[in-house]
Amino acid sequence: MAKSEDDLIVKIAGQLDPSLGSAVSKANKLISGASSAAGKVADVGVKVAGVAAKAVAATGGAIVTGAGAALKTAGDFDSAMSQVAASMGTTVDKIPDISAKAKEMGAKTSFSASEAAEGFNILAQAGLSANDQIAAIEPVLNLAAAGGIDMADAAADVTGAVMGFGDSMENAQKYADMVALGATQVKTDVGQLGEACSDASAISKSFGQSQETTIVTLERFANANITGSEAAMGMRRVMTRLYAPTAAA
Repeated sequence: MAKSEDDLIVKIAGQLDPSLGSAVSKANKLISGASSAAGKVADVGVKVAGVAAKAVAATGGAIVTGAGAALKTAGDFDSAMSQVAASMGTTVDKIPDISAKAKEMGAKTSFSASEAAEGFNILAQAGLSANDQIAAIEPVLNLAAAGGIDMADAAADVTGAVMGFGDSMENAQKYADMVALGATQVKTDVGQLGEACSDASAISKSFGQSQETTIVTLERFANANITGSEAAMGMRRVMTRLYAPTAAA
């Protein structure tokens, strides 16, 4: 990093201790509100989709066209699920819970069931168990939609952060929410903040930091136009300055 960036790291390290508690408290309150709002937005999306489907079904020609599209959609889903099974070293009939969850995501998110199955395949290729895949898929899809990023990137950000902090995939939505909300508060985007959080998670945990304190620190770097993996490197240096033993100690 340049001299000015090194000065920033010293400044951030000096500011964190007195201000971190209030910043984390504020972030947690915002996360709670954002989760509630996200649920309402999802409900609206499903209702709009339902109205659109009824409008299409009201015309005879559209019914014929829709039937053909439905067959293709079913074929795409079957193909996507076959890929998931292959990545897991099993067969589709042995993973009915994943198939059902993919269809559920197709009904309640902005992604189709086939796209959700593609998300499952990404998680399977990352080595996640069936249960962890089912726990992580909705947070991954939500983050991808919120940030307009690829599912592969969203999956890497969410699973990287969860595993870096040694947490359970059952808590994956918390990580996705914090990244999505944090990106709206500072000069960065979901992709950059997600990458920074994923990269910084392990070092943060090793210094006893939480997801909340990590996000607060990364937001300060983002406001100084230091984002992504570079922010994660800055986080490492901040933690070292704050917590590493000194010669005097």
